[in-house]
Parts: sequence; C-alpha cells; structure tokens
Amino acid sequence: MKELHRDINLIRSARRGATATDHRQGRQRIIAVCLLCLLTGRGQAALPGLQLSPAPPPPIPLLSLPEPPLRVVGSTPTWAGTAVFDNLPPQDAAAELYAGRADLVLGTLPLPAPPAGIDAPISLPVGVFAVSVVYQLPGVALRLDIPALCALLNGQISQWNAPALRALNPGVTLPALPVLLSARVARNGVSLAVAGTCVKAGVWPVSQLKSNWTARAAFTRATLGAQKSDLNIPGALALFSPLDVPPGAQVALLRSPGAAMERPEVSWD
Repeated sequence: MKELHRDINLIRSARRGATATDHRQGRQRIIAVCLLCLLTGRGQAALPGLQLSPAPPPPIPLLSLPEPPLRVVGSTPTWAGTAVFDNLPPQDAAAELYAGRADLVLGTLPLPAPPAGIDAPISLPVGVFAVSVVYQLPGVALRLDIPALCALLNGQISQWNAPALRALNPGVTLPALPVLLSARVARNGVSLAVAGTCVKAGVWPVSQLKSNWTARAAFTRATLGAQKSDLNIPGALALFSPLDVPPGAQVALLRSPGAAMERPEVSWD
C-alpha cells in the first residue's frame, strides 16, 4: 500500500505542476507513470477520469492434435511402426519427396538433384549395406576375395576353373564352365556398393562407379525375379542383398583384405 500511495502522490504532483504551456508534456509524464503502474501491477486505484484496462483473461490452452503418421517411400523397410509406406523405385520416390507428398525416402542410392527452388535433401546413413555373391555350381562351396570377385564381374576371369579361383579354393574341383554374369540394368544399391568396392580396390576404373553397370554380363535383367531365374543355369553368377537371396541358393564366402572368409548375414540388433 505504501508503494501505491507513493505512486498516486507522484502522479498528483505532476498534475499540479503542469502549466498551460507544458500541459502536453505533463500529460505525457502522467501516462508514462500510469503505464509503469500497470506493468508492475500497482494500478488498481486510478486518478478520476483515468480509465485502466482490466487484466486480460488467461490464454485458452491450444487443442493438442495427434501428429499425422510419417509417409515413407522407397525400399521396403524392415520394421512396421506407425509410418505409412509405399514401395517405389528410386526415381519415383525422389519425385514424391521433392513434391512434398512424402516425408522420408528409404533407399540405397543417392537421390538425384532436386528441381530448381527445392533445397537439397539431407541424407542420413542408417546401416551398412551387405551384398551376397550368389552362384550356381552344384557341389562347390566357393571362396572368393575382393580382387577375384571384381575380376569375375568385369570379365577378366571368364572361366570358373581359372588359376586365380583355384588358388582361393584349394582341394575344390572347379568346373570348366563359363562365368555367366546376370547384371541388373536398373539403378540399384547392390551394384553401386560393389562398384565402389571394386574401384577402391583398384580393379575397376572410376568410370565403372555407377549403380547400373553391366560390364561383360551374359544376361542383363531389369528385375530381381529375372535374375533369380538365371540362377537355374549352371555357371550363373549374380549379386543380391541378403534379404533377396532365393531360398536354397549358393552364397560364396567372401574375404575382405586381411580378414577371414565371411558369408554376409543380416542382423537387426
């Protein structure tokens, strides 16, 4: 109360001291003081004729609406979750993202450049891409390393009983069959991953670093289904992601430089 009385006396003193020549200036001083009273919560008692605005009502809390589910397009996800998913080829998935009809693209290929006026997409790596080397050589448990695999894929090794393969498979009888490579002509992450590995190993030229190479393939296929059918032919060779390997197909053991022979496996831990 003492502070409120002091403020009112201050206002009254200012009013009494105002003359005709400085009335406007005195009014400005009074309003400034009253605004200070309102801001500090001390303006309930006011001068006669001076109307103070009532305190504003408390804000109405906003209605909490559920977030719409994310729309994911591209490669088949390995989880269910709550997202809405559409399996689309890479080009179509990118078009949906750039048009604002999708929130995320799940894929194994870099997205193409966006149209004019659209910001570049942000890419987040979420996993390591595994590749299975699948072949058709009945009775042969094939062992390969990176240089031999790259040589098989670009035609430098054209026979299954080549010296380089026999050296990697001691005690194994390799047939005198031609290597019948089945390669995919559509852009795909498997081809891109292997091309990057072969270029880094120095076996392939940089010009082969692309996601739809065919090299010296005996069969060029547009779909996974067609590649799987090629595995019925003795001597066939193809690349798949581990999830796409046909049941019962032969998968080569693959040795990275300085490592043991490994068979690609999938783990979602």
